[in-house]
Amino acid sequence: MHTDIESISHQIKERVDSKIYILLEKISVHLAYDFMFSHKYEVSHEEDPPWDYSGRLIQVDRGFSLEEYLCIGDFLEEYTGESMLSFESRCGFFHTRFEEKYENMIHKYIYDCCKEVLSDIGDEKLLQLLLEQGVKVSEEDMQYLIETAIEEDLFEEPLLYHYEIFEHIKSMNFKLTILRGKEEAIKKYKDKEKRSKENRERLEMERQNAKKLWSKLQNLYKLQTGKMIQKVEMRDYEMFKHFLDYNQVTKEDRVILATHLIGFFSNKVCEYLKR
Repeated sequence: MHTDIESISHQIKERVDSKIYILLEKISVHLAYDFMFSHKYEVSHEEDPPWDYSGRLIQVDRGFSLEEYLCIGDFLEEYTGESMLSFESRCGFFHTRFEEKYENMIHKYIYDCCKEVLSDIGDEKLLQLLLEQGVKVSEEDMQYLIETAIEEDLFEEPLLYHYEIFEHIKSMNFKLTILRGKEEAIKKYKDKEKRSKENRERLEMERQNAKKLWSKLQNLYKLQTGKMIQKVEMRDYEMFKHFLDYNQVTKEDRVILATHLIGFFSNKVCEYLKR
């Protein structure tokens, strides 16, 4: 196996092409999910102050329609509903589009293919290649030879291949891509809803258990001290900890108290109870 940069770059591109169907399948599912279950947004500038023209996202009543988009690139112009600080004058926020999400997905796919090929080459040959290119490798870098090789732009050409792939994907038929990923996207949505429901039920059970435990602790505290527990501040923590230890309150129960009954503890006490 040749280990010069040109041959390795060729191997990376071959690996990318040989597994491209995996990427396309993933994109079809994500795209169908975003199309069917995301909200549609528009940017309104009605409330922009004179010093900021970034606008704000407004959720529109109508959802996405298949007839609106001929190719995938048309849909990727839509807003995700998220915004980020811009740190630019007169534009406080950037409103992200789906294009960024899918470009990042493609870039990660190629990055992973690059890591696979470099892993096949082995550390010894990869180290030799780095040294031949004048890269100084420290002892710490020895643990991350693959990452070092990528960060040093030794394989910039195949990594930039994601632009070509992205342009191709943007030109693909939108409706056919949605139909391809629709079934799996629906399954993904149902699984997510199921997990959300289970999580809500778990949290509600924890809240109820926290209330019952607190009521029990209040009674114990009154029996043992003749007083009721007020809000526990940090100055009271050692005393309260001793009380919990004496009554054999478990670590798990302390976390539940600090999570669901925060009104009875200062922020610092909550932090200590969760340790």
